[in-house]
Amino acid sequence: MRGVKTNMTKRMLFSFSVIAAAAVVAVGATTAFFNDTETSTGNIFTAGAIDLTVDSLGAFRNGVGIPAAPWESTNLTSEKFFDFDDVKPGDWFRRSISLHVEDNPAWACLLVRNPQDDENGLTDPEHEAGDDTPEIGELSQNLHALGWFDSNPNGKLDSTEQTFIDSFFDVFTEIALHDSTTRNGALEPEIPIELLQLNLCAGTSVVLRDGTVTCDGSSMDDQSQTDELRADLQLYVEQVRNNPDFECSNLGERLPD
Repeated sequence: MRGVKTNMTKRMLFSFSVIAAAAVVAVGATTAFFNDTETSTGNIFTAGAIDLTVDSLGAFRNGVGIPAAPWESTNLTSEKFFDFDDVKPGDWFRRSISLHVEDNPAWACLLVRNPQDDENGLTDPEHEAGDDTPEIGELSQNLHALGWFDSNPNGKLDSTEQTFIDSFFDVFTEIALHDSTTRNGALEPEIPIELLQLNLCAGTSVVLRDGTVTCDGSSMDDQSQTDELRADLQLYVEQVRNNPDFECSNLGERLPD
């Protein structure tokens, strides 16, 4: 009897082994699925660009055009907005420019960088007028800057036009042409903004009733004699996209060198 039980036990264990093996095969069979793969090849991301160019429609001194003053839209290198000597009270100077930005809308600012107000020595009239700063010139304190968008354009400051500069040059530092605080919107690609009139007056700018801009030199005294002012006028643009709250006055460390 013991032999019979042993044989039955072996057969039962063998049967369980077969069943277990079949179960393993069945579990393994569930890993087969229908499938398909699609591949998008050669994906490309290209960084956008903002390229500002500036053109000039001309320059004027006391209403008289300066020969060869205009230039076509270009990246600025040696072009000067203003280059005038022998400045006297009542003189006024104007540069007419427009801006062009390619590829993407941009905010735009006008900045004064690296100002140098040189005395160039003290003359007797300067000393007698109370000039006691032999190392510091006073010309910047006597040049009134006036800038506006001349939408007509007719060279006049009409009542519907907005000034973006109305101050003396020594406090003219960061001016918003287009930012989130102005009503001008962004500078759009391939579309020049209204003509920018940049006007300097040796004295105080005066806007007549018909919009004509002239200059009153009575506020400029002898302290400015022989003085020389040098400065860089820099145009700065920055992307609009993902940058809705941009303000020129908050450039801070982002100011270019």
